[in-house]
Amino acid sequence: MASFYIEKIIASGNNKEDAIITLTRGLNIIYGRSDTGKSCILKSIYFLFGGNKPPFDAKATGYSSLKIIISTPNGKVTLQRFIGKNQILVCSDEYNLHNKKYDTKNKKDSKNPLIDSLLLKLIGIDEEPMVVCNKDFSKRRLTWKSFMKILYLNEDDICTSKSVLELMEKPAQTTFLSAILYLLTGHSFSNIDERDNKKIKVARKKAIETYINEQLSTMSQRKATIDDKLKSFTDVNIEEEIEKLIGSLATADKEIVIATNRSKDLLSDLLELREKESECELSYSHYQSLKSQHIADIQRLTFIVDGESNMQNIPKNTRCPFCEGEMEIKDKESYIESSRGELARILPLLEGLLESEQDILTEIEKFKKEIEFIENEKSDIEYLINNKLEPGAKELTNAIEEYSSFLELKKELSVINDFAETWTSNLNELPVEDENLVEYRPREYFDDNFKTTIDKYAYDILEKIKYENLTSAHLNLTDFDLEINNVKKSISHGKGVTASINVSLALAFRKYFANNSKFNPGLLLIDSPLLGLDQGVEDSAPESMKRGLFEYFMDNQSEGQMIIIENSNNLPDLDYEKSGANVIEFTKGKSPGRYGFLDIVR
Repeated sequence: MASFYIEKIIASGNNKEDAIITLTRGLNIIYGRSDTGKSCILKSIYFLFGGNKPPFDAKATGYSSLKIIISTPNGKVTLQRFIGKNQILVCSDEYNLHNKKYDTKNKKDSKNPLIDSLLLKLIGIDEEPMVVCNKDFSKRRLTWKSFMKILYLNEDDICTSKSVLELMEKPAQTTFLSAILYLLTGHSFSNIDERDNKKIKVARKKAIETYINEQLSTMSQRKATIDDKLKSFTDVNIEEEIEKLIGSLATADKEIVIATNRSKDLLSDLLELREKESECELSYSHYQSLKSQHIADIQRLTFIVDGESNMQNIPKNTRCPFCEGEMEIKDKESYIESSRGELARILPLLEGLLESEQDILTEIEKFKKEIEFIENEKSDIEYLINNKLEPGAKELTNAIEEYSSFLELKKELSVINDFAETWTSNLNELPVEDENLVEYRPREYFDDNFKTTIDKYAYDILEKIKYENLTSAHLNLTDFDLEINNVKKSISHGKGVTASINVSLALAFRKYFANNSKFNPGLLLIDSPLLGLDQGVEDSAPESMKRGLFEYFMDNQSEGQMIIIENSNNLPDLDYEKSGANVIEFTKGKSPGRYGFLDIVR
């Protein structure tokens, strides 16, 4: 785990409210629209770590000083620097530093230590080591800026096709390599004499000879195995057979497509018929209910007529049963005629309903037969696809793969022969060292374990960010840059993919520092890692690489603090909060959120 992380960045000025950015130990993403001061955050860090160029104009902005709060296992350390000044004021209770001044540049008449000594102490380098800075073994004090190029990818360099070394002046290149070696091993190599240097060269030459001989032996065994496999294809015209199989497979695929489309059409017809059948059954149900109602009405009316008829035959009582007096006989209204009229109306309705009911039953029966026919045809098609067409296509595909393996074996055999010839030539051309000439070459001290590990880390990172057609990743120590598939990034890559390669190199070193190095800076600053991928012209899969890169950022937060600057329209839509990332948005507007770094809109 990294020994420190940046907790806060604060810009201050007279009559100005402090502009504060709060950061976390892991992933920090600062995104927003252009010209909101996103890049100013990283420039401020670089300035507080001893950089020369101020991140903003004090007169134009009204902010005159910058402060950074660093969290360490032993407490907090505060660095404050005024714009235009080359001194940094440091405060820390735990480190017993109270307003101690540090210089950003080496001054002959100054008694103040350099800020680099404090920064190096934060990662465990208590001494002030001297590292070799040229081929003549001249020495220079190790500074934080010596290796800053691998920790800070600014917007101007993110898409460059140049290597890390090419971005520096010649004198700084050797110092950079020596600084990296010191971080990795803790050795400055400044005391190596000519005899020790000669031993290293002789040992390296012997190691190369041993390696080449081992590879030639392995290739010889592989060649014998391939020759044995190729015997089974004797007297077979492979290209002709593959062409025939491809034609048959195309025909089979076409038949599958036709059958599948027919099955889809049948399913559509089937759904339509079932819907019509359901509608008819619903209508039939309604007719049944209406028929029952009509029959009930007829029975009720018949009962009324019969009752009225029977009542007419009963003698009418003309005397009062109580007083035996004569009573006036009143004519009772008869319901017979109205009931008969209602019956005359309902009976035709019932007759029409019965006819309609029969028509509906006939329609339902027709739909059932059509559905049964279509279901049978669909079942036959599915059986054809699943049991004949697809198995046949798979058999053709397997046959093509088998013949293709022959071509791959022939290609591999050709590659083996070419490599064997090249390596044999290289073995014969290994230089004889001049015992009288010894120069410091820092690349010679990066051992095989380092190169193998960096190559693996770089490959894994590129694979996780979905780099297309990835077969190999290799750190070329000559220019200290990644070669993908044995090709330099400057040859065939657009800006977006080039930026991804540059970021991957920085991430590979970050992982190596965290897991394998003696000293771990624990900090990585990247300005616009997706610059170029938003163009979508020169790069084949920008969207997948965008997501893959930020998913990698989220999944590898334990390796130290990362501060990423990106534009709003480039940032992939991911669940950053769930991963624990600290996300800060600059809106460049009054609502909602924060305008930018130096101006906060309430």
